[in-house]
Amino acid sequence: MLIIKGEDNIMDLFSDADGTAVTIGKFDCIHRGHKRIISALKAKETEGLQSLVFTFSGSPRMVIQGEDRFKGRNLITSEERISVLREQGVDFLFEKKFDRDFMNISAEEFVRFLVEKLKMRYIAVTKEFRFGKENKGSAILLQEFSSKFGFSLDIIPLLKNPDGTVISSSLIRESLKEGRVDYVNEMLGYEYFIMGRIVRGMGMGKRKLSYPTINMLPPDEKLLPKVGVYVTRVQVAGRSYFGMTDIGVKPTVDQSEGERRITVETHIFDFSGYIYDETAKVSFLYYLREEEKFPDLSTLQEQITRDEKNAREWIKENLT
Repeated sequence: MLIIKGEDNIMDLFSDADGTAVTIGKFDCIHRGHKRIISALKAKETEGLQSLVFTFSGSPRMVIQGEDRFKGRNLITSEERISVLREQGVDFLFEKKFDRDFMNISAEEFVRFLVEKLKMRYIAVTKEFRFGKENKGSAILLQEFSSKFGFSLDIIPLLKNPDGTVISSSLIRESLKEGRVDYVNEMLGYEYFIMGRIVRGMGMGKRKLSYPTINMLPPDEKLLPKVGVYVTRVQVAGRSYFGMTDIGVKPTVDQSEGERRITVETHIFDFSGYIYDETAKVSFLYYLREEEKFPDLSTLQEQITRDEKNAREWIKENLT
């Protein structure tokens, strides 16, 4: 997949003979509804078109409503989006900086840019798609522009869950806040994950609890699931393991109330080795329990032992 940032040298990438099949969006996650649209782009390969996903390097919400309000609420980082789209076989990812200038481009100017600069010959969107200044552009307007600018259009139906709810980024975000990671994974079509560098912690898991853990530093902007203990899949140093992960403030063993911060600690099953400074990928499979404060370390250790038993049983029943 070729990643294009900004508009420099675009003309060197797309000749008049080229044609692209395009979709557009923030893609703050890549769920099954998005994958349906990407499949529509890939189907155009038989007509000689290459798939192109147009997205933004900055959040429209941050420009419009302010950055601080949305800190820590991203479902996917730029690096993660690239990884998922590459796995989907997308040919081009065009990242456009969303700023005040771009926000004020008219709908027709935007379509002209897609056709003339990115050689768009086909576009797939949902009926809710909006674009251009004051969101005046719509799927209906794209239909009107299609004959004028010489491209074809498919309006892709929204994908629904078995319970009738529409799969959306907002539903995925709310479900993560409730700890419903198994439901989230069904909507995504893959396991929700975080990636980060493994750093040294207090060492208490190994020294006092007989449960060594890896401590991770996920990106600040990444939305973490609800505080609690999860069954997880861990990919590190080229191998995959099961484990259990605690997201929380370690109320039994950690600092005073004023110094507490959210941490991500994972005990990897059936693993031993030195992996500090490695990058780990932790995927969330199932919510085991809420975080609790125990009266002492002995009681905490007993609970962690039960957690491991429950986690291994869940893995055996659901994944083996």
